[in-house]
Order: sequence, then structure tokens, then C-alpha cells
Amino acid sequence: MPSVISLPDCDLPTRSASGFLLKYIAPRLGPIHLYSMSASRIPFIAASSFADIIIGVGHGTNDSFSGYDERLIMSVGNYQPNSIKGKVIRLISCQTALVLGPDLVDKGCKSYWGFLDDVVWVADSDFAKNPWDDPIAAKFLMPMVDGLNFLLDGNSISQSLSVERQSYQKMIDDDPDLLSRSLLKFNLVNDIILGDQKAVVSKRPEIPFLISPPPLITPLESVYES
Repeated sequence: MPSVISLPDCDLPTRSASGFLLKYIAPRLGPIHLYSMSASRIPFIAASSFADIIIGVGHGTNDSFSGYDERLIMSVGNYQPNSIKGKVIRLISCQTALVLGPDLVDKGCKSYWGFLDDVVWVADSDFAKNPWDDPIAAKFLMPMVDGLNFLLDGNSISQSLSVERQSYQKMIDDDPDLLSRSLLKFNLVNDIILGDQKAVVSKRPEIPFLISPPPLITPLESVYES
């Protein structure tokens, strides 16, 4: 079954989150990966029509989701019906579960998995070329990886959220740093599912072994410079 994963890398936050999904999630999906500058509206619309799951990293507001260079991909009332109808959508993006998520479900999205508030974590710019090796960011992003992998194993979206929350809680319990624990708790309580709580997607093949992607060579530019 086709899938869509949108992974912009134009600034440190998007490169950090996209890097973890590029290593741990993208190898299970195919055939369309909207990576870097291809994470934009037109390729997204073209690719999403036949997918059962859409996964996206990008900056968000309560009613919009963006791709590379903060270029709009979806906003309330501004998307093609066949790009969302009947699909499971997971966005790692600030605030999109407030207005955009409910609107997507109202317009036919089967389940929306996203965040009610900002998504927060700490990333080290020294790992800009290999963000998946960032041990600080891993504390915040690996719970999301764990939840997505459980969903791709054929389990329900609500079970997958439970796995993600358990992973967050383990990180909280094991972390001696008060700030990190607070940020992890913030993500945990704002991470929700809207729509069908029992939705599943086609099971994807497991990754038999993990090989890190090659170092990222695209320039790391601030989205505010454009």
C-alpha cells in the first residue's frame, strides 16, 4: 500500500525530527518520500491520493501545516478531498490538533494523530549532518518513532499512542534533568488522536537491520532568511 512521508530539513528542528524518521521510519515505507525541498504542497497532493497513511514533519499553527521553508502544505479548508479522505495522518508539528486536525477528521480523514500545543525538544546543531545520532534529541523523538513503528506493525492507532506514551514515561523516569523531564511531560500530555481510535493501516515490513543514512549535505538555512 502506498504511503507518504514528508521530511523537510530547512532548519535545525525540522532536520532533527526528519532525521530520526529518515533512519527509523522511512525504510519501512514506500515508494514516495517527500524529502527536503520536495516536501511541498504540489508533490504532497500528487502523492497522497492513494496512500493509507500520511506522516509529516513540519512547522505548524493551530490551523495549518507547512513543509520546506515553511511553505504551506495544508490549512483548514485548503486541501484536496482525495488527499485526506479515509487516511490516517500523523503530523509532528506544533498545535495542529487544535483546529486543523478536527477539520481533517470532519472532512473525511479516518484518524488524525498530532499535538494540541507546541512540540518541544532539544537538538544539538553539531549533529546537523547526522541528526539521528543526536543523543539529546533522541530522548524526545524516539518515543514518536516507537509509536509510529507500532502502528506500522499493524496495530491500532490508539495502541500505538499508548506505546508512545509508555516510551515517553520511561524517558521521564530515567532522566535526571528537570528541564528534560518537563519538556517530555509537555509533549506527552499534548499528544492526542482524533477520529477513529481503532484505525489501522496496512502492515509494513519490518527493518531487518538498521544502517544510518549517509550524512546530509543540503545546507542548513534558517526559514526566516527567505
